[in-house]
Order: sequence, then structure tokens, then C-alpha cells
Amino acid sequence: MSRRRQRTTAPTGVRNTVLALVTAFAAGICLLAASGRIPWLLPAYYAVLAGSGFGAYAIDKHAALRRHRRIPERRLHLLALAGAWPGAMLAQQLLRHKTRKQPFGAILHASALANCLALGLLVSHYWR
Repeated sequence: MSRRRQRTTAPTGVRNTVLALVTAFAAGICLLAASGRIPWLLPAYYAVLAGSGFGAYAIDKHAALRRHRRIPERRLHLLALAGAWPGAMLAQQLLRHKTRKQPFGAILHASALANCLALGLLVSHYWR
């Protein structure tokens, strides 16, 4: 009898919450740009970084499955802090990568919060 490890999926509620959070963030930043409150460069920046974050998690997941060299966690956290957190959170749930490892999840959420606070300061300064 084969001893295959059971794949666990993230609870649907968590996955839906992350999807709703990322969608609300994307919609909010696009609405701010459409209203002229922020330059369109900012939503483009987040789109590129979110794609990069998703890609980095996919590469790391692939390397983990193949037992190859991994992307250092510090690099993943810095990428999320720079603005890749929407893609990182989506990849974490959709690819089931680093969902149970703590404090990784807490640091990812703290990075997202710090990035949003920095964005809020930038937007409030830009509105003046």
C-alpha cells in the first residue's frame, strides 16, 4: 500500500476571503486612478508586482515538489512588502503553498498591512 501524503485544501471560507480582499483592493486602486486621485502608474505597479508575487510562489512550490533549491522566505516577504502581496496571497491559497507554515502567514499578512498603510500615506499626501 502506498503511503501518499493526503493533500489538504484551504477552507473555502479562507480562499473566498482572500479572493474578496484582493478583488476589493484592485477595484479600489483602479477607482482611485479612474477618478484622477492617483496616477495610473500605481495600479500598473501593483498589477506587475502581484503577477511577480504569484510567479515567485509558483516557482517556489514547483521547487519544493521537486526538492530543488527554493526561494528564500526573506525574499518572498520583501516582495510582498514591496506590493506583491495580492499575488502572494492568491498563490498561497490557490497553489496551497505555505498555508500551514507559521510565522510565515503572519509575516505575509503584516507585510500586506504595512504596504496598505504606506499606500494610504502616499494617497493622502497625493490628495493635498
